Amino acid sequence: MMRPTAIHILWVLAVASHAAAQVDHDDPDEAFEHDERPQDPYLPHGPLHTSVPAVFADRQGFPPSVQVNVTPTQLNILNDAANEPSIAIDPLAPNRISIGWRQFDNIASNFRQAGYAWSNDGGLTWHKGTIDPGVFRSDPVLRAGPTGTVYYNSLTEDFRCWVLRSLNGGQSWSSPVFSFGGDKQWMAVDRTGGPGRGFIHQWWSTAANPTPGLQYTRSTDGGFTWQSPSAVAGTPIWGTIAVGPAGEVYLAKGSGGVRAVKSTDANQGGATPTFTQLPLIGFNGAGTGRACNPGGLAGQAQVGVDSSGGPRNGWVYLLATVPAANATDVVFARSEDSGATWSVPVVFRGGATTDTDSFQWFGTMSVAPNGRIDVVYNDTSGTLTAVNSQLMYTTSGNGGVTWATPQALGPVFNSTIGYPNQNKMGDYYDMESDLLGAHLAYCATYNGEQDVYYLRIGPKDCNGNGVDDAAETANGDVLDANNNSIPDSCEIAAGAVLDVNGNGIPDNACADIDFNNDGLFPDTTDIDDFLFVFSGGQCAACDPIDFNHDRLFPDTADIDALLRVFSGGPC
Repeated sequence: MMRPTAIHILWVLAVASHAAAQVDHDDPDEAFEHDERPQDPYLPHGPLHTSVPAVFADRQGFPPSVQVNVTPTQLNILNDAANEPSIAIDPLAPNRISIGWRQFDNIASNFRQAGYAWSNDGGLTWHKGTIDPGVFRSDPVLRAGPTGTVYYNSLTEDFRCWVLRSLNGGQSWSSPVFSFGGDKQWMAVDRTGGPGRGFIHQWWSTAANPTPGLQYTRSTDGGFTWQSPSAVAGTPIWGTIAVGPAGEVYLAKGSGGVRAVKSTDANQGGATPTFTQLPLIGFNGAGTGRACNPGGLAGQAQVGVDSSGGPRNGWVYLLATVPAANATDVVFARSEDSGATWSVPVVFRGGATTDTDSFQWFGTMSVAPNGRIDVVYNDTSGTLTAVNSQLMYTTSGNGGVTWATPQALGPVFNSTIGYPNQNKMGDYYDMESDLLGAHLAYCATYNGEQDVYYLRIGPKDCNGNGVDDAAETANGDVLDANNNSIPDSCEIAAGAVLDVNGNGIPDNACADIDFNNDGLFPDTTDIDDFLFVFSGGQCAACDPIDFNHDRLFPDTADIDALLRVFSGGPC
């Protein structure tokens, strides 16, 4: 455990003096105390029982969702729960993905911990762990810095926030660093080329704030130290944070009227940043007590900014879940003038503009580097039953002026099963977009319990060049020595394969020894056929003549590699 310092002790005393959640009595939604104190004792999961994770993509036409909270053999763990996922993608190696969540080892107790998992193969497989096992932690937020460092922001009891760092894509974590904070906190890292590059910005809501009137802090040294909290105009609550192309910082207010708050000097060192409250887009946050998620929020306000450098550079976008006549809607508005004015909000109702009786909830948004806007939300319009939702996706390539017809990303699931002794499925999902699609971390109950899933929306683009990985490898435009449709450069950068000699080719990446694919190996026919094809002959069933996949052929290195591997040696 961490040794308490003077500042920590003073913080605990401050928390004790403000143990009750801070409430803005002018805002009824804030009367809900977002209680993040231990209530139940920790319960281990007991004897390990597993099941095969639900698989539905192949037979129902949905893009494949991969369960994240799994055993080393990728099996589902029964009688546990996981929700409130957050995701971070390493910008230098996008196949390295980190996801954190609230981990409940036993659903008989609402005692939660900081769960996490990492993948270095683009989300195909996951490696699960727990930060500080047995320590109460909640409300995870993960973000990656411009050089690939991943930050894990975790809320402990007494509403204190701690930030951990990972230099290897989430495989291991540093000791926690105290970052002030409260419930609910969000975090963003400046990845621009400006003076604030690498700055980490954190803000938190008023619902449970140990420092009333102070809601923002930042780190200018990569998370090693954090500035004393400062004030934010309008005391916003329940919303995310984003950094614009000039390093400007936007906060989303999701209750008491949906709006944004902006700072233009948070990317400067020294002085305490100032924030300005921007105009309302209308509506009020959906708050709590909704039938789709009775003990939690219906969604958190989301803010995003176009940083593409194109014609919409600097446009600001707000997405929020708001009350409808009998349920909730997801609404979107854009600002073309850095938040000074806002468009008439667009309402997402499962594609049915007259439907006011279904729930659209957990609205989640991210903005791609090219300016495309991606939105997902849970939707009950297909079932007209509050507890039965389906994950939906829509996108806009013109700043939210028009939107694609929403498409389902998975089957219907019941959001009210698998509760970990609290009646909610968490409070949010999380998503990060790239040039061709988006990486989504979400919670669903496909296994009859709450689990966290990773979903890649759209073609994969692990090298960030805007070209489908599968097309690149199939066309031979990039190296794919092990023929798995993943560019070798991506696997090497993510650490999924080794390249000790630094030649850009995975070690031991030669083609299969059964060169002619006749099912017999090792046999001399493979060598005979190789030499025959090498000299210009035809073999329809043979593998490519570039046996060692160094993109040089025909050359004697291919023959040398074939004979070496044939005799049991390495490639």
